[in-house]
Amino acid sequence: MARIGVWEVDLVNQQLFWSKITKEIHNTDDDYIPSLENAIKFYKEGYSRNKITEVVANCIENNIPWDEELQIVTTKGKDIWVRAIGQAEFINDKCVRFYGIFQDINTVKVAQIELNKVNEELNAILDSGTIAIIRTDTNGIITYFNEGAETLLGYKSEELVNKETPAIFHDKEEILKLSKEFSTEYNKEINGFDIFTTIAKENNVHPKKWRCIKKDGSSLIMQVSISAIQDKDNNIIAILGVGVDITKLTEQNNQLANFAQIASHNLRAPVSNLNSLLDLYDTCETTEEKEFTFGKFRTVIAHLSETLNTLIEAIKIKETKQSKIEIKTLYFSEKLKKTEEIISEEISRLNAVITSNFSATDTIKYNESYLESIFINLISNSLKYSSPERPPKIEVTTTINEGKIELKITDNGLGIDLKKHGHKLFGLNQVFHRHKDSKGVGLYIIKNQIESLKGTISCNSEVNKGTTITVTF
Repeated sequence: MARIGVWEVDLVNQQLFWSKITKEIHNTDDDYIPSLENAIKFYKEGYSRNKITEVVANCIENNIPWDEELQIVTTKGKDIWVRAIGQAEFINDKCVRFYGIFQDINTVKVAQIELNKVNEELNAILDSGTIAIIRTDTNGIITYFNEGAETLLGYKSEELVNKETPAIFHDKEEILKLSKEFSTEYNKEINGFDIFTTIAKENNVHPKKWRCIKKDGSSLIMQVSISAIQDKDNNIIAILGVGVDITKLTEQNNQLANFAQIASHNLRAPVSNLNSLLDLYDTCETTEEKEFTFGKFRTVIAHLSETLNTLIEAIKIKETKQSKIEIKTLYFSEKLKKTEEIISEEISRLNAVITSNFSATDTIKYNESYLESIFINLISNSLKYSSPERPPKIEVTTTINEGKIELKITDNGLGIDLKKHGHKLFGLNQVFHRHKDSKGVGLYIIKNQIESLKGTISCNSEVNKGTTITVTF
């Protein structure tokens, strides 16, 4: 129960009276004798003290009553909210006394402040540009579409509310697929928007990734939680969907999912070369042979850290702005030599012959790690898919075509049936020959690297005759 006290100021005799409850609210002793000056000082410094001073003066001078909610500081130093009500008594146009009620409203006021804070936070969420909140009736018709939904999906609230269902911005193929899955899961036929109503009626909060189509035709991936709004009798009266845009997060997760495969591929050549050198080192009999082999170790190990940098660049291609990709003058002949050093043991094992002709141009302004990745991946592929019927021959040349530099790498290997596999040649995890080290990652990596710098890559191949890969810079 709220504590309510009374008070009175006798201006004729300059006395202030507080009732027992008023003293309890101030947390003073029963024998405490207040004065007008001390009473004012109980009010919290700042707004509350300034306000009570103002209304008391206005009451005495102009006979204007007051009713204010203010803060005081008790004798124990505790801030509490009170309701102070006062009015004056005038005789012969002169104020002789003023009196009123003093009420402890701290519990109610604090709860009200907290409620207002929650409401402000809720309104901030409802109006957030990053969170979509959509409510429908039980038939699926949209009844609420917040600013966040407008921002993410491109529709205005007035275009959809009381007119459309969420089907307007959901991917139709995805809805059809999920209709079949949900029909099996719930053992009944579920079509279209019934997916959402079924989830809600089953009393499940169902977070799921959905592909949504924006008004401009572009798409985004949203994580949406769907739940039911119920009345006091637990009847479903509406369905609520809360969603956030996770498009970038999904892309990042996909990149991370491919990280192990890409790492395995790009590091395989130098690591394999190290293993071959270890085997060779074990067979060395003289000190000179061991020193020569150890020198090759240094060369391969020095290239490993650069290969790791290439890997990191490949992972970040789509996230990195071109302005941040370092461009400098490079020499094709130097990059070919470096590649031959990295995979020297594989070249030797297969008796491969690599020739080059950079007479058209030996220089290019390009990103160094990308160019090294192109060389190591394409030449490694030529060795990996060489024909068992003949020693590998690889020719590396440059040409100028319509003002653009072209790098061509031609081999006499197994070749690829382009009519059968051409459309997926540069896809991730695409393998076209049976080989224990085939992962289908290399061409995917360099295609992304090349295209990030506005270049192209193409292939001309014939089964059992060989392949030419052309990179246009």
